[in-house]
Amino acid sequence: MVKKIIGIILVVIGAGLGFLLFRDDGDKVKGTMMKDAVYAENGKVLPSNEGKVVIVPGKPVMLERAVDTDLNLAFNTPFIKRHLQIYKNVGSASERKMRWTSLTSVKRGNKKISDNTNFYGSLKVGDFIIGGTFLANMGTSPFTNFSESAARRLGFKVQNDAGNQYLTEAPVKDLGSFTHEGRIRIRYDYVDMKKLGEKTFVGIQKGNQLIFKDDTFTGEVHDGILARDKVLQNSNSNSTAGNIFGYVCCALMIAGGAYLVVRLDS
Repeated sequence: MVKKIIGIILVVIGAGLGFLLFRDDGDKVKGTMMKDAVYAENGKVLPSNEGKVVIVPGKPVMLERAVDTDLNLAFNTPFIKRHLQIYKNVGSASERKMRWTSLTSVKRGNKKISDNTNFYGSLKVGDFIIGGTFLANMGTSPFTNFSESAARRLGFKVQNDAGNQYLTEAPVKDLGSFTHEGRIRIRYDYVDMKKLGEKTFVGIQKGNQLIFKDDTFTGEVHDGILARDKVLQNSNSNSTAGNIFGYVCCALMIAGGAYLVVRLDS
């Protein structure tokens, strides 16, 4: 009986999501806005383009560094993402297994340190300032250039582990004792400016800023300098692929639910 109920729920949810996807006009609105997009080849900010979709190609340069304001730790990059882990027993009381595991947040001094936290600086392409969510969509790498002096200033040590580098409260060597349970460690992902090549940004012009998202539009970041026609082609392909994936997921939910209902009725 329980499986039959689950099957009915899957059918209802799949059909409902499929209907919402069919009725969603978001892609149509964005498609119309993209057709009217202005190509700012020289990166000039023109008052006549205010509020319009603007395509801005060019080589980004850093304007403002990202700073972890909780730890007062600045990075030579416009974007960082902080990850937080805690050393804890994931086994039983009798068979302890000490592991580093993700931690949602922790109080350290008078600051609350949270996992998966983004910190933004800004870039400049031509006369446009690029910041916010654009930066989180540019590809990141693990940050592995902490100095021992910076770590000590914050009450941490530097730990290298499986290709990542951490600021840790726990001993770097001979870690295994449950006496270190509750210690935390932090790592970061960042945009590596040395590896950052030319990009083509698509967003809404607001003053001299390029805005990633408003009520009707979501921005895009493309690798390399793309012509206007190529940007429109890529945008349309991504939208079509997303819709197909959505419809496939809905169909699988309906089929799976129907199978549970029919099999139990037979």
